[in-house]
Amino acid sequence: MLFKGKKNIKKPCLELLSYNLQHLFFGCYFFFPIFLLCLTFICQLFDFSISKVYNIVLMGTSISFYYCIWLLLKFFESSDIWGLPIEFQIDLILHPSLNYVLPIGVDSLSIWFVILNHLIIYLSLLYTFSTQNKQYGFIYCLLLLQWGIGGAFMVFDLLGFFIFFELTLIPIYLLILIYGSRERKIRASYLISLYTLFGSIFMFFNIFYCFAKFGTTNFFVLMTLDFAPEDAKFLWITFFIAFAAKIPMIPFHIWLPEA
Repeated sequence: MLFKGKKNIKKPCLELLSYNLQHLFFGCYFFFPIFLLCLTFICQLFDFSISKVYNIVLMGTSISFYYCIWLLLKFFESSDIWGLPIEFQIDLILHPSLNYVLPIGVDSLSIWFVILNHLIIYLSLLYTFSTQNKQYGFIYCLLLLQWGIGGAFMVFDLLGFFIFFELTLIPIYLLILIYGSRERKIRASYLISLYTLFGSIFMFFNIFYCFAKFGTTNFFVLMTLDFAPEDAKFLWITFFIAFAAKIPMIPFHIWLPEA
């Protein structure tokens, strides 16, 4: 698995070095929740105190949050912050022989949701740290949820978005099933799985349709294409059904009060 930034050979040497380092840090930041998850697992194997593990994870999530703030400041250096420039982008080469590249980056719209994601995860860990109910499973679920949500906001590919979006279902299901506060949390966990699976069918069909017809699922390529009116209406309706089940909207929301 490799990743590379967008290079510009016209840049001076020092500026080019800084440019490449920034993209290297961004690539490391993207996988940082997985690093924290593995570190937590190692600490559990060596019987570290759960309070010490919480301190380590809280420190790691705070570093991620401050890095997101730095990314936001980089956008404010631009004169057209609302023009949706892509300040950072790396190409994640999943498998060279398959010739499949997953573009990952942030623009001036997604950066706000990435910051919100890190802030909510940090506050959730901070709240449980102040209680007596500190568990390793809760840390695993939150870190996996953080990576899934962050990946969904930072990926510029329909298939990648689908994978990261569906990845969040696993920790959400476990959080509701194990740590839910309602008596009917088991029913709620099964309902969210069924409704999300229902929406996933429509989304996966749309992605397969776009790949079969246009040969790509890359956002940048799809934005340059002219869709036929029939294709545009069909894709809009099916994507709307998929996201209505995932948001959730009425009548797919009945699991939410029971969680």
